[in-house]
Amino acid sequence: MNPEKLDFKTKIISVISALFMAIFLFVYVQTQKTQSTTNSDNSRQEQMAATKTTTINAPLQLNGNTDKFFITGYPQKVKVRLEGPAALVTATANTLNFRIIADIGNRSTGVHKITLKEQGINKSIHYQIIPSEVTINIQVRQNRKMAIQSDYNKDSIAPGYEAGRPELSQDTAEVTSAKTEIEKINQIVAKINLPNDTKVTFSQDVIVQPLDQNGNTVNAVVNPEVVHVRLPIKELPHKTVKIKFTQDGEGVSGKTYSFKSNVSELKIYGKKEIIDRIDTLAIPVVVRGVEKNVQRIIELPIKDGINKYSQKSIPVSIVVKDENKK
Repeated sequence: MNPEKLDFKTKIISVISALFMAIFLFVYVQTQKTQSTTNSDNSRQEQMAATKTTTINAPLQLNGNTDKFFITGYPQKVKVRLEGPAALVTATANTLNFRIIADIGNRSTGVHKITLKEQGINKSIHYQIIPSEVTINIQVRQNRKMAIQSDYNKDSIAPGYEAGRPELSQDTAEVTSAKTEIEKINQIVAKINLPNDTKVTFSQDVIVQPLDQNGNTVNAVVNPEVVHVRLPIKELPHKTVKIKFTQDGEGVSGKTYSFKSNVSELKIYGKKEIIDRIDTLAIPVVVRGVEKNVQRIIELPIKDGINKYSQKSIPVSIVVKDENKK
């Protein structure tokens, strides 16, 4: 065979083979793309078709004239059960892009049951509001301005120290509530929580509370809700004095009494002009009915001008002797 003809046939066969291969690869790639698109569409359809159920907490909003009326009794949040396409339910639960409403627009003062409604939940989602209705009390709103009183436990102040006048960041507060509740308020109080044995000036942010005459909290909104309180604490004027025990009352006939103690002096606190005049503190010891030596704990006497002592009591030994015994 002619070599030139053979070479030409070989080239023709190679070109045809390459063409068939190209066509095959094109068809294969297009088939894979179509299958991938179909699978993706099916996946999205399956995801949309899947259902989900979840329960979330949603804030309850009031529709009505809340400037004129004071409404109580309703919960701040309610539960909402959502059921529907998984993607929609998940998005709704995460964004809370809807409202639960108690409509009081046409209600008068008094107690009412209000059916709750929703706004904004996708129509493809089935929902249930729990509870479906709430009981509310509508009263005429009233405002009142009152002075803020401070309160603290005086026993928390260390012996020998006293508190000055509390300093508040704001002296008055405005309370808002139903008229019947406002009438119950006896005072507005900022209670200072002093630690035990306080010896230095104390500062604290304190919640302001409306209280009735029995000290119970009244249902009202207070503005401001919190005030800053500074309570100055300072050491009282003090002086160290000697102790002298004196016999209080008649003892047993024929007996004499003397007193011993391991405490010979103590510190007294009070008005400077009073304690400056005291060098020795006389402490009476009751001996009525004492026939033999005995140990007693003597409570220190309250005296005008002395606020506190460095200790509340002193141990004393009562020594008893016969009158005629030397």
